Amino acid sequence: MEKAATTFFSLALVLMLMHCFVALAGGAANYTSSDESALLAFKTHITYDPNHILATNWSTNTSFCNWVGVSCRHRGQNRVTSLDLSHMDLKGSIPPQIGNLSFLTYFNISYNHFNGHLPAELGQLRQLKVFDLYINDFSGEIPSSIFNVSAIQWIDVGNNSLSGSLPDYLCSHLPKLTVLWLHFNEFSGDIPSHLGECRELQKLSLYGNKFTGFIPREIGNLTQLKRLVLGGNNLQGMKV
Repeated sequence: MEKAATTFFSLALVLMLMHCFVALAGGAANYTSSDESALLAFKTHITYDPNHILATNWSTNTSFCNWVGVSCRHRGQNRVTSLDLSHMDLKGSIPPQIGNLSFLTYFNISYNHFNGHLPAELGQLRQLKVFDLYINDFSGEIPSSIFNVSAIQWIDVGNNSLSGSLPDYLCSHLPKLTVLWLHFNEFSGDIPSHLGECRELQKLSLYGNKFTGFIPREIGNLTQLKRLVLGGNNLQGMKV
C-alpha cells in the first residue's frame, strides 16, 4: 500500500511539473508571438519605404530578431529590446500595438517622415530608456502616459509639430531624465518651476516653441546641466 501511494505521488508530481513546463513554454511563445505581431503591425503602418528595407527584410520566413533595426534579448525567449529605424526616409505612423513590446528599452525613428499623433500605448513601455523621434512630422500632444515611464532617460522629439504644455509632475515621474530636447515644435504655456527638480538633467532645449511667462529660477537647481537653450520663445526673462 505504501509503495503504491509513493508511486502515485511521484506520478502526480511528474504530471504537475510537465503542466508547469507546458504553461511556461506556452507563455513564452505567446510573448514572442505578441512581439512579432507588434512589429508586423508597425510594418503595415509604413506608407513609404523607398529602399524597400522593411518590405523585403521584415518577413515571417526569418526570426524577427534578425530583422533590420530589431535587437532582442535571448534568455529562454526572444523579446524585442531595441527598435532603431533611424535615417531610413520612412513615412507612416506609430500603431497602438507598439505598446505590446514590453521589453523595449530603446526606440529610435529619428530622421524620417513619420506623422500623425503619438499613441497613448507608448506609456505601456515600462522599461523604455531612450525615446527619439527627432526630425519627423508628428503633431498633437505628447500623451501624458509617456511622462509616467519612470525608466526614461532620454526624450528627443525635436523638429516635429507637437503641441501642448509640460506637466508639473514631469520630474517627479521621470527621476532618471538626463536629456529633454523639445526644440522646434509648438509647445506653449509656462515653463514649470518643478523642472528644477530634474536633478539628473544634463541637456534641456526648448528653443523655437511658444512658451510664455518667466524663466523659473528653479532651473538654477539643475547642477548637472551642461546645455540650456531657451531662445525662440515668448519668455519675459527670469522672475525675481
